[in-house]
Amino acid sequence: MVQKMASGVKYFYLAHGVMGLKCLAHLCSRDIPPEYVFIHKNREYDKLRESFFEPAEKLASMFNLNLIKVDKISEHRDNIAECNLGICIGFMEILNEDIFGLPELGILNLHCGKLPEYKGRAPISRAIMNGDKHIIITLHRIDEGIDSGDILSEIALTIEESDDVNTMYYKCCEYAGRFLYDNLNLIRKFGLYENKDNYNNLFVKQFPPGIEPHKKISDEERKIDWTKDVESIHNLVRALALPYPSPNFLFRDKKYFLLKSSIRSSETVTNKTGIILKAGSCGMEIACGKGIILAENISDENGKFIDINNTFKIGDLLQ
Repeated sequence: MVQKMASGVKYFYLAHGVMGLKCLAHLCSRDIPPEYVFIHKNREYDKLRESFFEPAEKLASMFNLNLIKVDKISEHRDNIAECNLGICIGFMEILNEDIFGLPELGILNLHCGKLPEYKGRAPISRAIMNGDKHIIITLHRIDEGIDSGDILSEIALTIEESDDVNTMYYKCCEYAGRFLYDNLNLIRKFGLYENKDNYNNLFVKQFPPGIEPHKKISDEERKIDWTKDVESIHNLVRALALPYPSPNFLFRDKKYFLLKSSIRSSETVTNKTGIILKAGSCGMEIACGKGIILAENISDENGKFIDINNTFKIGDLLQ
């Protein structure tokens, strides 16, 4: 059996994905392992077998964790009821009140986006798409809404110009474990759970209220609009880097995907938007609503990399 937290906090852990695994490993290495770890039995197993499922088994063996694979978390209410706190990172099942209402201190969810502005899906991608300078990792209490519960703590990570959705995800993985540990350690160190009012006073309500959660990024959002400024288009490419579905455009009724880009110029140009200004072995320069973007890597609908020099030429118009 695992060791309980020293001052009486007994928590369970809901995880899915690399971030959930890395945070769990950090907590275990700092000697505050959970009482139970719940993961999905088969969800995205083929996709995450090597990066999540098999490492989770090894981690559970290393730290003697109670690892439980679930079809539905509601089938394990008795285990949850033994604990007074829950942690959720990436778990894909919507938790109803009969679950999040069980532990006395609630269930805390780690969300890689500022709340309430980035409720819902793809918060890292959306922050990059919007040209934000930071990703805000938020720890909030789960309630009946989607990412709508009161906020316990936030931490800001800088988005560098060289970052894309993948590098920012792994930055979040790197910092999230320490961030989570610090908050859990605060709760147990100062015994805030012993006075429920003290604990509740740590949280603040989200403001402004009424913001709807984002859905997954749509096909329409992935279409490149060459009338936009070069920074917006480049940010879209960074936000949707492989292995995510990439931004796309049409040329002669065929769909192409822009995989990598850079900003050639931010100055206004007089050329028609979407027109190719230069094309060669290093890529092609395309006129935007403001500025010029360099398209460095392009694929077709089958995922095959395109020889830009042999496919496009100066004066071609992209849609």
